[in-house]
Amino acid sequence: MKLRSISVRRAALCLGAFFFLFLLLRNASVAMDGVRQGLSLCAQTLLPSLFPFLVVSELLMAMGAGQFLERFFARPVAFLFGVSPNAAAPILLGALCGQPVASSTATAAYDRGEISRTELERISLFANNPSSGFLVGAVGEALFGDSAIGIALFLITLISATLVGIFLRIFGGSLSSEKEKKPPNGAQYGLGAAAFTQSIRRALSTFLQIAAFLLFFACISRCLTAFCEAIRLPSTVQIALLGLTELTTGICAAATTLSADIAFRFCAFFSGFAGLSVCLQIFSITEGRGVRLTPYIAAKLAQGGIALLLAEGYLFFFKPTFGNAESVLADASPSPSPILLLPCALLILAVALSRKQHPQASSVPPAR
Repeated sequence: MKLRSISVRRAALCLGAFFFLFLLLRNASVAMDGVRQGLSLCAQTLLPSLFPFLVVSELLMAMGAGQFLERFFARPVAFLFGVSPNAAAPILLGALCGQPVASSTATAAYDRGEISRTELERISLFANNPSSGFLVGAVGEALFGDSAIGIALFLITLISATLVGIFLRIFGGSLSSEKEKKPPNGAQYGLGAAAFTQSIRRALSTFLQIAAFLLFFACISRCLTAFCEAIRLPSTVQIALLGLTELTTGICAAATTLSADIAFRFCAFFSGFAGLSVCLQIFSITEGRGVRLTPYIAAKLAQGGIALLLAEGYLFFFKPTFGNAESVLADASPSPSPILLLPCALLILAVALSRKQHPQASSVPPAR
């Protein structure tokens, strides 16, 4: 049974790789345009909006800000999410600084022996979300022409993430009493200038990983768009595929193609799920530390469904006008809500999978 599951997994990966190769060969010029677009996105959006937050979050953790945050937020974080006080800082910094700061700081805390492996996994399930700068500035102001729309998307994303974390706490149990923590590996930060230089070095390493994934998926997204247009898929299906693949591309496609209210629903779902590109970024950061893929995908799909429900409630109760959205084009496409509500059921799968204990041998992390 195990050999069969491994062979099926490898076969699926090989088929996916061949499909990507087919897209690249069929649309070589489009693929190059996608890489250029990704480079522009890295330089104009990702670098100024993410890199400073990565440096500051690393520096705060290095200088002991985690202990300061734990003093004030440890009890509510432990009560809501069922994690130890040491997990408060990664969760709060992730909420303030955006993805993938939560997993980056949680991984550093795990490497220092401050949190357990299962805590690292639970944090990764719900604490990585788009930053306020991206949703308010790039999405709200630039695409919808109204920062209030971006603020609504940011709050919807945070509330949906919080609900997923609470759900995991209620049905997955508390991890705050766990003792299987990794011994410190000796890579402790220094103080002063040493802490600053090490923070920049770690932040740059994380940023380069994120940029590499963004470039690849920007290329694949452009090729996928050309392929979908060639087989004449409906615009909503194309946008759904793009958003599930890469967050920024999907949001831009929705906001510049669909009517404003439908685009808002898509953006809410994409912000909750965050896309396959971000998923692989998270697993690149936590590589070798036992974080599992299936619970993450299920939890993020469920968060996207919850975010969509919250977006429906926002549209129903607040009735935003979207009057200043000059870049949003009208479209008569039907609302995708009935289709996208289905992933909410996957939250049960995420809980079930996250409750499975790691093998006993996993209490000693593999050598890196």
